[in-house]
Amino acid sequence: MKNLLKNLFILYFLSTLCLGCTQNRSEDIVISSSTPFLALTEALVSDFQTKTGIFITVKGIMGEEKKILNKNLSDLIITDSKLAIKNQNNLESSFIGYTQTFVIGNTENKITKLTIKELKNIFNGDITNWNELNSSFINKEIQVLTRETGSGIRRSFEEDFLENGNTNSSLRALTVNSNSEMKSAVASITGSIGYVSETAKEKNLTKIKIIDSNQNEIESPKTMVYIIWEKDNQNIYLEKFLDYIKNSESAHQIIKNNGLNIF
Repeated sequence: MKNLLKNLFILYFLSTLCLGCTQNRSEDIVISSSTPFLALTEALVSDFQTKTGIFITVKGIMGEEKKILNKNLSDLIITDSKLAIKNQNNLESSFIGYTQTFVIGNTENKITKLTIKELKNIFNGDITNWNELNSSFINKEIQVLTRETGSGIRRSFEEDFLENGNTNSSLRALTVNSNSEMKSAVASITGSIGYVSETAKEKNLTKIKIIDSNQNEIESPKTMVYIIWEKDNQNIYLEKFLDYIKNSESAHQIIKNNGLNIF
């Protein structure tokens, strides 16, 4: 009898745990974020959870947006990938801000501006030493740095500055995975050149102006950052998070603090 009662108690205890799990899952929001915006997403989620008590799971992703949305693996995605919303009639999207792409070089290069043609020739590997551009420039091999395949800033850089050229065409290019890695590498490698999605004010870095054939500065290209969700998602907690993103002053401040410009 004692064993029977003991087993019944264990079964009851386990059943209450399972019921608790089900209730928690019904209130759960799953948000997937492209790697460059993971810190932003975590900051937004932390603020939202503090204000509402609603639990959110955050997942980092890299280049898997369509798969995640199509298989309903997340309620919301934060990304700069245009491919995620292309030809997807079942999705809703909204801009939350944008970054701008700036070309940077090591300060010891003493290069402050380049024509768009010179920039293309550097990144496609046709020019490999700075003094090939001008005999007064530093006699140093150019080290090209680029971002990982699939990143929004790389797409923006290649589309707007290289006219859809590929930075991988320069066999000497080194690949980095974040703004901080890019800035650190350019600052430490004399002769290097790269690009970031924020202004570079750090020591040993110089922002390089890109000019056209008439010596006019070309505007830094913008990379849009989206939030994306399914139209028929009925999760009421998702609606609350969307309202928070769009209308909360604290959310807007967090977005700005993480390097995005708001329209």
